[in-house]
Amino acid sequence: LMIRRPPRSTPSNSSAASDVYKRQAEHRVKAAILAPMMARCVMVPMLGLLPPARRDGLGRMFGKHRSVRESVYAMAFLMTAAWVTARFAGLIAGFAVITVTAAFVYLCMRRIGGITGDTVGAASEINEMAALLVLSGQPISGLWG
Repeated sequence: LMIRRPPRSTPSNSSAASDVYKRQAEHRVKAAILAPMMARCVMVPMLGLLPPARRDGLGRMFGKHRSVRESVYAMAFLMTAAWVTARFAGLIAGFAVITVTAAFVYLCMRRIGGITGDTVGAASEINEMAALLVLSGQPISGLWG
């Protein structure tokens, strides 16, 4: 429950309720920046390390020039940006995105034998939602930096 107006007994314009509202707004901005970035970072290892499902698809075109080093850099950037932006909440969201990606990759490999451009795009959208879900609960638990 969010209180938008300070109680009448508060002499100044700044109260605990308004401070909570300001912190929640800051957390929303951080989540809005961090979630899409995380979703895009996990696309790099998907394209670089996984086989394409079809020989003529877009998954092959984008993935043939990727290396393991780029995948490591992308994951390092993801976790560093998560820590700098949101501390422990960012790390939890980062691990959640990596876990969701691993589960989705397993499903793609099992069902269609690889990745396509559509599966990479779907993974991005799923991971963005996973990051937002994790980050939406973090201000309540106090894990934000």
